[in-house]
Amino acid sequence: MSEQNQHNVSAFYGERRLARGHIADVALSLKRELSERELASVMVYSDQSSQLVEIDFRGSEEEVLARLPARQGGGAAAPVETGRAREITLPAHLWAWLDGQPGGAGTTLRRLAEEAEGRQQSRTESRRRACDAIQNSMSALAKKLPGFEQAEAALRAGERRIFEATIESWPKGLRAHLQKLSAAAFVD
Repeated sequence: MSEQNQHNVSAFYGERRLARGHIADVALSLKRELSERELASVMVYSDQSSQLVEIDFRGSEEEVLARLPARQGGGAAAPVETGRAREITLPAHLWAWLDGQPGGAGTTLRRLAEEAEGRQQSRTESRRRACDAIQNSMSALAKKLPGFEQAEAALRAGERRIFEATIESWPKGLRAHLQKLSAAAFVD
């Protein structure tokens, strides 16, 4: 997922989606268009995880932007954690190859390990995370809508057709949000 997409959010007022896009753009749009009373009822969710994103709308536009959550684009990235060094036994020709790579052996080993870790991530784990994101949104925004339980059961069972048919009558913005999240939830 691109860095830009990791900062995308969707803002809802009840079941109605008010805005979608980069967190800074959404925050400014809401700040400019809504009263303080309305802002207190707006719920903003990460488009990646569907987790609630806290935005403090008090003060000027600059102050709102300065307080945006760092992992959502308002500040510096979290520091990279490093583990302790461990001994690795390799044949001499592999050490020579590693040492000849850009950044040296350590950088190359880290890159290779990260690539392998990414390949090992199973489709099941991706589906679970996508289902969790959809469930978070549905629980917060659609509990009172017709077919909520049926949509929830279809999601758990991996039944795309039933899920999509069930949410078809739901508000357009909410439906679009759930369909976007469901791309990884249903494995054909």
